[in-house]
Amino acid sequence: MSLFLFLVIVTNAVFASGSSCTHGQYYPVSDCSGSYYHCSHGTKYLMQCPATLKWDGSVCNYEAQVSGCQEKTNTICERDVMELSCEHEGKLDIINANYGRTETNQCPNYGADTTDCMASNSLQIVSTECNGKSSCQVSAKNSVFGDPCVSIGKYLHVTYVCK
Repeated sequence: MSLFLFLVIVTNAVFASGSSCTHGQYYPVSDCSGSYYHCSHGTKYLMQCPATLKWDGSVCNYEAQVSGCQEKTNTICERDVMELSCEHEGKLDIINANYGRTETNQCPNYGADTTDCMASNSLQIVSTECNGKSSCQVSAKNSVFGDPCVSIGKYLHVTYVCK
């Protein structure tokens, strides 16, 4: 006869203030988080998945298996305003950003066909404006990023996750 030992490790259980909850239910903290709430007798307790795992709504799982944990992208044309946001109290984490032109098929181009146009300060500007917030707005304008390629149609392309 085989003996199986099932061990559940609960770390950092902390009382979470807020509304009451249904006993035995689990609630997300935010998208792509390794944290979740477990309800016990009307009180939410903050729980933590083991390192490298994320809460998928029912169990701790590998990030690639958790819906919504994948990188997201947003692209807007020059002179538009980008709006980024996260659901469920998630916080923005900017992975990459470029104001310029690296693709010929993005947004209208009224100048030479270049794909080597990048504002070197793009990631710093978008990260400063958005990281750690649940939502933010960034304008795709030369007045924000400078003009990395004069007389070329530009766009802002951002890659991010919600944590």
